[in-house]
Amino acid sequence: MREKSAIEKPLIQTLVVPSLEHRAAHQWTTIRPCRFTCVVERETFNLKIVSNWSLPSIDTSSMCNAFVRCAILYSVECDGTIAPVYNFYSHTYIQGKATKWKGLTPPIGNVQYDPNSKSIAIYANSKIYKVSVFQ
Repeated sequence: MREKSAIEKPLIQTLVVPSLEHRAAHQWTTIRPCRFTCVVERETFNLKIVSNWSLPSIDTSSMCNAFVRCAILYSVECDGTIAPVYNFYSHTYIQGKATKWKGLTPPIGNVQYDPNSKSIAIYANSKIYKVSVFQ
């Protein structure tokens, strides 16, 4: 029987976001099976796969989590740095401006974008933080 270490990076993170193209909710799932990130977009109601991507050029060595907001994949590093890394509409890698969240106590366990409240929820060190997103 394999013993689990006390701290392991999450392998799967699921997020429901509205799709502007289909006007229906879609589910974005990010998966890090080994050294690279895979993302699957599914229809929420029947789980039919709409699209999927393998993204081997994203460095996951310092990444604790990832989330999708408005078809942009954001990486979240363990120190609280967040940066856009991939645009699903244009199918291009991007090097956007990195932002470091202040006041978070690592480790960061989960990060999700909520399209209803237009906010990002962060679970870190047994606390839940909410960051409003302005468009």
